[in-house]
Amino acid sequence: MHVVDGLPNTTYDVFLWRIGPLGEPKTNSEGAGNATLKIPVGSVSQFLAMDMHARPFQIPTLDTLVSEPFLLPYGTS
Repeated sequence: MHVVDGLPNTTYDVFLWRIGPLGEPKTNSEGAGNATLKIPVGSVSQFLAMDMHARPFQIPTLDTLVSEPFLLPYGTS
């Protein structure tokens, strides 16, 4: 995953709903970062949803993303 225009020098937590954490992208001083997210094989249904928020989550922030449900095509690795 790519983070663009995120908060500078920030770790984000990415969760797949009903499954758990997927990864922790970290941004640099310009708010850009990357992470590889691994979805556990066989643990997801056809429709997925995820959320991402800046750490620590206890501090309210506008830097939160909550997805609409989406479809992961079968055969995608």
